Amino acid sequence: MSKFVCLTLILKLCLFALSILLLSILFILLYLRRKSRFCCWVPENRRGDVNALQLRDFTEDCTSNDPRLELNNLHLSCANLELTEEIGEGHVTKLHKGSFKNPDGTLRVVAVKTLKDNANKDDQADFLKEIEILSNFSHANILILLGVVFKENQTCPWIVFEFIEDQNLTDFLRRNRPLSRSQGIAQKRELTQMELIKISSEIANGMSFLSQQNYAHKDLSTRNCFVARYSSIKIAYFGVPRNIHKYDYYEIQDVNILPIRWMSPESLSYGTFSLESDVWAYGVTLWEIFQYGKLPYFGHSNMEVRKLILQGILLHIPENCPAFIHGIMVGCWKIEPKDRLTFADVCRLNRRIGLADTSVAHDTSDRLPYHPY
Repeated sequence: MSKFVCLTLILKLCLFALSILLLSILFILLYLRRKSRFCCWVPENRRGDVNALQLRDFTEDCTSNDPRLELNNLHLSCANLELTEEIGEGHVTKLHKGSFKNPDGTLRVVAVKTLKDNANKDDQADFLKEIEILSNFSHANILILLGVVFKENQTCPWIVFEFIEDQNLTDFLRRNRPLSRSQGIAQKRELTQMELIKISSEIANGMSFLSQQNYAHKDLSTRNCFVARYSSIKIAYFGVPRNIHKYDYYEIQDVNILPIRWMSPESLSYGTFSLESDVWAYGVTLWEIFQYGKLPYFGHSNMEVRKLILQGILLHIPENCPAFIHGIMVGCWKIEPKDRLTFADVCRLNRRIGLADTSVAHDTSDRLPYHPY
């Protein structure tokens, strides 16, 4: 009988020890889960771009209907991601500049797009759909999506883009515009006509890619293009007006923030944006490039610009603008959207005559007078 009691006691002690062990493991797992508050996902074809991140599984809190599962069940740790400042704000989104710490200790500048607390379920669904679309973008002239960060207890993630700090195309053009000696302004060098054509061509290539994906940019301009390594151009598609340009370049109407000077007549009249309205904006972007970053319709208020566009009074041809560039501008500014060039058309024109035709266009159209910057 004493032997039976002894065995029973040993069994109870073993069960007690096992319970303690299981509780300890559960406590550790809960602690690690709480400590690791952020997880990040990067598509298969982007993993080489963010080798700073370490792979880990993230399936917690996901149900079979969770939209996150439509993206991918593989996520990457973003413990080294830090938001540094807010650089833009829309109706339901914000744009932050951030830094990401690489394994070698170096910091990488990134842009992080987040959804605001006032976003409704439709906004959340659109945000997740945008991630799904953007995750498939890969082009030499497009700023790529690096990944998404899931914050604990939030339905929608943060979108992380590559970011090229202080290399905005508008500022780049202005720094390298022709200057008279009397101005006495330091400049790196004056951009040549061929370099301006190259910039225009690369933007067209990037926009052609986006149009092939049936993706309307809605805010194409030099301020949303960046000069990357080796002077290649990358188009940003943050979808959020950045603070440094907000009041000079945009008109705020209720919840809408509109880039009036780049908008097509149908966009101004009906608030619709399309691949064709992107083509119109590309024509204005060409004007910016060959005016070395000048503000379109300089000297006119947004209200005046709206009236001018709807009346068909468009921009003056830039000085020293190649004839074929002028032809592209005119093709982008057809009143009827269906009559405009496509980005595929623009790319074909660039390949066919862009490098050969550098003759200067002569202005014979009814356009706004030239305004010195």
